[in-house]
Amino acid sequence: NSGGVLDVQAGRFLMSGDVTAGGLSGAGTIAVAGAASKWFFVNNPADSVYSGSLQNASATVRLGLTKRGVGMLTLGGTNTLGDNFAVENGLVKITGTTTAGVSGANGTTSVGTIGGQNGRMLIDGGTLNATRTTSPSVAIATAANSNGFLKMTTGSIASSSESHIGRPQAGSCPAFTQTGGTLTTGAWLVVGLNNDRAVLNQSGGSIIVNANRMTIGAGGAGSIGVVNLSGGTFNVKAGGNTGLFVGENGTGTVNVSGTADVSLSTDGSANSGTLVLGGNAASLGGQLNLLGGKISTFGVIKGASSATAAYKVSFNGGTLKAEANNPIFFEENAAIEAYVYPAGGTIDNNGKAITINEKLLAPTGNGVSATGLTVSGGGYFDTPLVTITGGGGIGASAVATIDASGNLTGIQITNPGINYTSAPTFALVGGGVGNTGAIGVAVAYERYEIALVLSIINFATLPFMSPFKSALRADRPRDGGARGADERDAHEAAVAGPDAGEAEPALHLHPRGDGGEEVGTTG
Repeated sequence: NSGGVLDVQAGRFLMSGDVTAGGLSGAGTIAVAGAASKWFFVNNPADSVYSGSLQNASATVRLGLTKRGVGMLTLGGTNTLGDNFAVENGLVKITGTTTAGVSGANGTTSVGTIGGQNGRMLIDGGTLNATRTTSPSVAIATAANSNGFLKMTTGSIASSSESHIGRPQAGSCPAFTQTGGTLTTGAWLVVGLNNDRAVLNQSGGSIIVNANRMTIGAGGAGSIGVVNLSGGTFNVKAGGNTGLFVGENGTGTVNVSGTADVSLSTDGSANSGTLVLGGNAASLGGQLNLLGGKISTFGVIKGASSATAAYKVSFNGGTLKAEANNPIFFEENAAIEAYVYPAGGTIDNNGKAITINEKLLAPTGNGVSATGLTVSGGGYFDTPLVTITGGGGIGASAVATIDASGNLTGIQITNPGINYTSAPTFALVGGGVGNTGAIGVAVAYERYEIALVLSIINFATLPFMSPFKSALRADRPRDGGARGADERDAHEAAVAGPDAGEAEPALHLHPRGDGGEEVGTTG
């Protein structure tokens, strides 16, 4: 063991026991000798570049790698690690190919494994193969009060089993950010497991979930997860129980914006490709904020939850698209409220026969604005989670923005909420141990003065809050399969199927700023 840098320029360095070094460089090979597995600890205070190869002796005589120290370790070669691959502190940058794990319980790739430290990993043109076949293959922030950050700019991450952004550890703050490349997870993609505060950001590249679901606020009531999808493609493949949980056990938020293309594929069965608000009896609530982009699903439904759980779906510029015919495409439930905010939105039937059972509402009272909000500080390694409390209203949410140097640059409101009577309190959680970020208290709240203008699609059935029913009846024909006026009065508005040769446009939700009431149709 040495506090200095281990420099293996060529040839083979054989480990007959565990080894600790103050850095690693060279292009040679480091391998396990003897009949037992060994661990290599790199405790580098300064940056090191290693282009050689780390190798197991066999599937049972394995090599593990633990990164310590605040410096960066760049792995540019081809590495095979059968035992655990852990980042306690500092940064591991992968530009080559690293395979970690073997069939069975050995070899989790873990980022952020020590409380009070910042463990980081960056995939920058390289490949990470996390081949452990039991859950999880990849785990971020695995200890109490740990901070773990996994980023990918280009390259790929292939996780054989589940990928966990967060573990059930009190005070832990994990984050995953993807600007390019491909993440493929063999099973569940978990964002917030329990007692943690987890963030997933995707602005480019592709994320593929091969089985099960992405689940946000997953493992217990103490979990909070936020997913920000602003670009690239996100796909959950079809299966018997697949799609997305928003607040499965705790609290979850999904923000879809920009050019994000989210697809929850379906095989047509009841639980395939569904967006589920809630999931289990512990669920506290969740939000789906459609700010731009598109999310395709078999249906939006309510899962099990606690008695006081509340779920909000907000249209403010985005698109909700149907994957298949579904008579309950958007389930009506007392715990769900769907609002149309000033940027409006679109429900695209995609040529499918769907029914929108949930009422579409105009927001009421005052919503939270970022006007007058001030931010300061830095020291962030990734996006902190924003909490909003107080103010007398409900439903407001926001995300923080940071620059390439880790400075806090702003707060973006993702949902203004409703019925606020005073300025709420903003707080930041996570993003890195030692950050100095702060939010000023001068937050405005603004009154809504909008109404909904709805352009009705074919093959859809839409219930509306009562002020809009009379205008809808006047605009729509009563033939072609639509319900009679009395039946529409009683509960819902039905829309006829297309005539021969008629196009099947989307449903567009448009606000109007004069406080009037109007329902219009196009096509």
